[in-house]
Amino acid sequence: MAAQTSAVSLRTNFRRKMRKLAEDTAAAALQSHRVRQYAFNALHLLTDSASVTVNGIHYVFPTSDWIIGRSLYIDGRWDDEFMQATVNVLTERRPSPSFAEGIFVDVGANIGTTTIQALARYGARHAVAVEPSPECLPYLYSNLAANRLSGRCDIVEAAVSDVSGEVAFRAGKDNSGAGEVMWDGDPHDYAVRSQTLDDIIPSLGIGLDELSLVWIDAEGQEYRILNGAKNIIAAGTPMVIEFWPQRLRENGDYSRLIETLALSFGTIIDIRAYVQGTRGSIVESSAEAIDAQAKALGPWPTDLLLLPNQP
Repeated sequence: MAAQTSAVSLRTNFRRKMRKLAEDTAAAALQSHRVRQYAFNALHLLTDSASVTVNGIHYVFPTSDWIIGRSLYIDGRWDDEFMQATVNVLTERRPSPSFAEGIFVDVGANIGTTTIQALARYGARHAVAVEPSPECLPYLYSNLAANRLSGRCDIVEAAVSDVSGEVAFRAGKDNSGAGEVMWDGDPHDYAVRSQTLDDIIPSLGIGLDELSLVWIDAEGQEYRILNGAKNIIAAGTPMVIEFWPQRLRENGDYSRLIETLALSFGTIIDIRAYVQGTRGSIVESSAEAIDAQAKALGPWPTDLLLLPNQP
């Protein structure tokens, strides 16, 4: 009987060691960028959603997302360096109020990557995450809850524009970040609520002097969003916008956005150029200089940090 018990114990220990070896081997393999690429391809086939932990931050994402979700899983980040650069510049140029003392507003919050960075990594006191996509919103709620940040963030389920009402919204295919408001929507699009930023912020009981940064990524709708945020701009609130000249020309907003930027903002910094060192990062606040920066971009977008003229 003793010999039999010993044999069972040996088999149990052997299985435990082999399982631990297999787990360690798999974990080591997943440190490889190439292996994680293959793993994401497998996830895409096996499940609708997956999760990853990046420096203590947890993200759930749709495996159909070959841009943001894939980058989170394979590279462990999504545009982290641009947020870091923005916070650094704000700290240097606008030390009061500090980023951590204010409220961060994320327009086009997607699944929450930028909002969560602002709260968890850079210590924003509170956040407002505005997102219209019925496909992204469940992930936004889940990611805030997974990181115990729900109590520090207001979620507004709406598109942002310069008019209030209802608009058509088309979810991005294979890219959760490519959803956009459609002014000539079709029956396959979602009908979503539209609000202006100047209406959203006071409706939450937030004073304009509490805002530390407004981050806007709205697939070419930036002019309309800024046109509905005149009070926020006048209060001197820093903003970051995606600046995609090609898309802006397609929807007819290019010239109007250029004029708004030149008239409303005293300092314009190309954050991607600032990080990458690929071209001049300080853009003169004139229509001619902004247009020249746009031509240097070619077909590609960038992010502009906008510091308004002081009120």
